Amino acid sequence: MIPQGVLSENVHIGRVISIKRRCGLGTQLLNAGIEYAKDVFKAEKIFVEAQVYARKLYEKCGFVQVSEEFLEDGIPHINMELCVK
Repeated sequence: MIPQGVLSENVHIGRVISIKRRCGLGTQLLNAGIEYAKDVFKAEKIFVEAQVYARKLYEKCGFVQVSEEFLEDGIPHINMELCVK
């Protein structure tokens, strides 16, 4: 978690990493991060630079794409945001 004021006025999730794939751990980690951002940082919006292949993971949790595709370290990424209610 990257709190408000470090990268922008919004909270950012840095990385969602799970050794085991396709068993729901990434979704659990992402949902825990969202709850943490809401509870601890009182986040109104949460941003993430997502690898394009993981777009559906973030969309399942309510994130929407807010940028065109771009390369970071040679890997296709998109910016995504979640408006917290």
